[in-house]
Amino acid sequence: MLIRFWRGGFSLVLSFWVIAPLVAALAFALPEGVGYLVQGQDFNPALILAAIVAIWAIVVFAQLYLTVGVWRSAVHHRRDSMIGKRGLWGVAAQAVLFVAALNLLRVFVLTAVPELTEGTRMAFLDDPALPPYSMRLMRDGTEAEIAGGFKYGLARDAEALFASAPRLRVVHLNSAGGRLGEAIKLARLIRARDLVTYTSVACASACTIAYAAARERHLEAGARLGFHRSIFAGNENAGEMRRPLLAAGIEPSFVERAVAQPASSIWYPTDAELTSGRVVSAIVDSYRYAASGFGGRAPLAVFKTALRQSPLALLETSDPQLFDEMAELYWRRYVEDRSAGEIEDELRVTKISPFIAKRLPQADDDIQVDYARLYADQYAALEARDPAACFTFATKGGDARLAALLGAELQQRELALTDRVLRSTGARPPPQPAIVQLANTAVLEALSAQFDAPTVNLFADPSKVQPRQYDLFCRVAIARFRAIAALPERQAGELMSSLFGTAKSAKR
Repeated sequence: MLIRFWRGGFSLVLSFWVIAPLVAALAFALPEGVGYLVQGQDFNPALILAAIVAIWAIVVFAQLYLTVGVWRSAVHHRRDSMIGKRGLWGVAAQAVLFVAALNLLRVFVLTAVPELTEGTRMAFLDDPALPPYSMRLMRDGTEAEIAGGFKYGLARDAEALFASAPRLRVVHLNSAGGRLGEAIKLARLIRARDLVTYTSVACASACTIAYAAARERHLEAGARLGFHRSIFAGNENAGEMRRPLLAAGIEPSFVERAVAQPASSIWYPTDAELTSGRVVSAIVDSYRYAASGFGGRAPLAVFKTALRQSPLALLETSDPQLFDEMAELYWRRYVEDRSAGEIEDELRVTKISPFIAKRLPQADDDIQVDYARLYADQYAALEARDPAACFTFATKGGDARLAALLGAELQQRELALTDRVLRSTGARPPPQPAIVQLANTAVLEALSAQFDAPTVNLFADPSKVQPRQYDLFCRVAIARFRAIAALPERQAGELMSSLFGTAKSAKR
């Protein structure tokens, strides 16, 4: 029967209306069966490619088989019409077959070629569109980091790494994503070990599936999680992302918004949205865990690149030696598993602050005035939250924890001012004592109008300020810098330059 149909041995009616639809139905059912079998297996590029080849081989063979059989039957029908039968139906059947062949060619080019191409790259070329992944153990095996692309082999290597660290508690995930199937395998490992997941920089796309697998999920302040629907060979799928996110206990409304995001873009929710959506258990500071985000075996050049992407990039031109020292210090402390907060504090205290302190007395008047305004606003922000933090910030300087309390807007203002100081090339003369004295007198008068003499004198010796006076000390400090900023620009600039110069001399 199969051969008879192939040779066109059946009537056109039987071939076109009965046998051809049966072949088409079979061509639909068999690929569905292949897809169902593969769907239940762990992610394996070779298996996926084999399934893609099998599915399209079935489709192409079935189309070829029914086309040849019906075409030959139509040819026979047209030949028989010469002895009185109508041949138009044969022509119509051949026209339908021609259109169907063109449609298959279109679908093959638009769908099969991208699927076969991507499958081949996954199976034989190590997924070249995805960056290499890396992983490492930190802090005596209590923390691990996985960074880079989620490609085949990552979960296998992670399993071996986890097995070598019986005390492992936290896994850092910093990745732009990759293969969803590999993320699902890693998610199983995380659940099996009951690990805490943590992101210090960014975890997006498939990475979020592994991140969400933990019962306890931490995010460093300022880090981001990014979501969109999955994609393979140009075909997007919301369901594949929806299922594991819902299974992780994430709020359904959050999940729907996440999978509504096209694969060509990405949604980075706010901290409040992540918390209310039950995605993140806690926003933690930069001291909680070892510094991460650069993966394992990161060379010194990577840390130089990171500095070049910050406001400190100008140091490479203005003070190349200091720039190199900062990059090397960053790299060494990273390898030593120090926290990002500790590294930032050391860089600030030993490298950045001394350099800025040397430059500040030479800055132009407008920069000096803007620093007075910044200090007043910083003290006010800290005093409103924690007077003790304000006192520490005013008398000893800030660290990463205190900087986090300031909020993003004040941090950005300070970075912008730092950038202006680094760009400034002026060398102003020493402050003129007469102008400084005039400015100091005006500031003292402004403070005396608001506070009594003992309160104003709190600045004379901060070491004698009692904890109960922290709030009062900060209010005087705020009023002082607001009074300086209200002075004529020349007076304010000379006074601030004098204060910066005095602070620099005191540190020698």
